Amino acid sequence: MRFLVTIKAFDTVTSEKDIKRLRQIAGEKAQELAKSGKLIEGGNFVDARAGFWLLDVDSATELWELLFPAHELCHIETHPIQSWEELGKGFEKFGSK
Repeated sequence: MRFLVTIKAFDTVTSEKDIKRLRQIAGEKAQELAKSGKLIEGGNFVDARAGFWLLDVDSATELWELLFPAHELCHIETHPIQSWEELGKGFEKFGSK
């Protein structure tokens, strides 16, 4: 199952020490995700201290394990993703009422 994961640094991450830790964890996570084979795409938002990963995982538990310990420094949102093709099939199956 594919998930769009957005991460945004906590507003309280302001000290040089915390910023350095955030950058270290984000860099390590990006490398770990790339090596895992679960990362489809990733990047940062140029207008915020935030970014995204598009991941293909088998379960919510796997997703949590891949993201840990980023939860300690970032707001994390996850959104299940389906393709336009899958959406169209759903419309065909359920029709419009």
